[in-house]
Amino acid sequence: MLNPDGVYLGNYRCSLMGFDLNRHWQDPSPWAHPTLHAVKQLIVQMNQDPKVSLEFYIDVHAHSTMMNGFMYGNVFEEEEIGQRQAVFPRLLCQNAPDFSLSSTSFNRDVVKAGTGRRFLGGLLDDTSYCYTLEVSFYSYLTAGSTSPVPYTEDGCILLFLLHWIITLLSKIYVWNLKFKVNQMLLEYVSQENTFFNFKTQCLIHT
Repeated sequence: MLNPDGVYLGNYRCSLMGFDLNRHWQDPSPWAHPTLHAVKQLIVQMNQDPKVSLEFYIDVHAHSTMMNGFMYGNVFEEEEIGQRQAVFPRLLCQNAPDFSLSSTSFNRDVVKAGTGRRFLGGLLDDTSYCYTLEVSFYSYLTAGSTSPVPYTEDGCILLFLLHWIITLLSKIYVWNLKFKVNQMLLEYVSQENTFFNFKTQCLIHT
């Protein structure tokens, strides 16, 4: 938790000093935003360490007006990066009945420039995935139902832990499968090139 003092006072958005911490990632103050400053420094150090591979940054928030769980992601110039970033929310939607893919969006709103998702999305390389996960304060709707199901503290935590584990395993499986397919294609292309070169050499020699 990056806002222990504010939460202790009953704030769900502002810190003890009244700052919205998720708008100060670009230049956090060690005095005014100490937790943010420390976490940012840690992530920067990890990103510069060749032994560390940062796969995900996920900022978890509660949403006061919308229902279900959903995500915000970043927009990229390269379409392939954007497609890769969309895989995780889609897998989460398949595994979590309370996750809404229709409420999930990818944007670069100016007002969100100081968020962790936006700042770290520009800092980390394109193999790291940065998201904001929003979960309703109140309830969620499942597919085909019009009756909202209230979130409970224990139920929400257990539900999301289970779904996140399943989704992460699914993503690892997808990555491994994609890697194997790519390897097979590379081997096939390599064999075809070898065969082509062999035929070419035979034609030249004859």
